[in-house]
Amino acid sequence: MKKKRTIIIKDPQLQKIRNNLRMLLIKWGSKTWNHLFDECDRIEHNEHRKIKHLHELTNEEKRQIDTIRREMKEIRSAIDNSICICTRCSAPDKDMFFNPVKKEWFCVNCAKELHEYYKSKKEAFFFPPVFL
Repeated sequence: MKKKRTIIIKDPQLQKIRNNLRMLLIKWGSKTWNHLFDECDRIEHNEHRKIKHLHELTNEEKRQIDTIRREMKEIRSAIDNSICICTRCSAPDKDMFFNPVKKEWFCVNCAKELHEYYKSKKEAFFFPPVFL
């Protein structure tokens, strides 16, 4: 997205649907991330549940761990950069504002606070005013 955008939903029923969809996406991401973490943990530990040293891992295990960690990073990044949660306060149930300079979503309250804080500073261009 290249423009700043504010998405506000006033209807309480639509807000509930929006919030439930966001929570479903967040829970899916968390569940998938936890599953990948457990898989990585299983590879990194031996049968006695002691962590393997780097020289004890096979090349295939190292590749698997790298692949799993890359997937975990992608999932975390996808959730963190989505409209599902505010970048600053992590609120999942608020109206959101997209900041095109930072390329991040903020809840309207955080966006206003950041704009007010930065408007008299050199970094003011990072936080444009919120349109409602």
